[in-house]
Amino acid sequence: MRLKTLFFPIVLVISFFIGFGYVWPEAMKIKDMNEKKIEKQKTLENIEAKKRLILQAKEKMSSGDLGVFVKDYLPERRIEEKIISNISYLASDSNISLLDISMTDSGKSQSKPAVAESNATTISGMGSGIKNIDPVMESIPVKVSVSGTFQQTKVFLDGLQRLPIFNNVDSLSISKKATEKKSDENDSPAGEDSLLVDAVINFGYMGVSKISESEASSLSLNIDEETIKGLKGYVSTKEQILSPALAGEKGGRTNPFLVN
Repeated sequence: MRLKTLFFPIVLVISFFIGFGYVWPEAMKIKDMNEKKIEKQKTLENIEAKKRLILQAKEKMSSGDLGVFVKDYLPERRIEEKIISNISYLASDSNISLLDISMTDSGKSQSKPAVAESNATTISGMGSGIKNIDPVMESIPVKVSVSGTFQQTKVFLDGLQRLPIFNNVDSLSISKKATEKKSDENDSPAGEDSLLVDAVINFGYMGVSKISESEASSLSLNIDEETIKGLKGYVSTKEQILSPALAGEKGGRTNPFLVN
């Protein structure tokens, strides 16, 4: 009886270490397998969702009007394509994430184009009058959503004001959201603030001008030097607002394979 009482704690301790050494690792393996299974399940659900979207798009293309379907994804006019391309290139150049870009119905100008009947005949000699049309400014409201750091947002907003297309920022909303640091991102600080920017930009453009042949031949070819000088003074570069550190980084690193 005394031996049983003596060996019982020893057997209990040995059993505990055996269980901890063999059972616990197996339990952790099962836990890891379950986590991987859940992750794979989420990936599979995303693939299934994309597959359903592809099938829906295929049905629309086969059953509906292909022209209407394509217009839902492609810009209808050249100016819209130009706006999308410029914003996309600006976001890529600023190294900022372009979350969304959408266009609403183009806002028509309040005044209609001035139309005048010309006495001159057409070039083809048909004898019909040519309507001279003086184009007026029209606008397209565009909603843009981007996300990035403070410096990326600063570069993007500065470049936005200097796009080759005339634009005016109607509204601007900036919110801050702290992002969690990932294990493989050792270069970025933990909890780095990411800015979410929502902007409504009004892009202006002018339509095609139409004049008669006689007026086209009498157009003045003189260059307005004062206007050109004023435009050159208005245009500035991004480096003027960037910090010296960022301005130095833009030049990139020296190529070690080039011989000085």
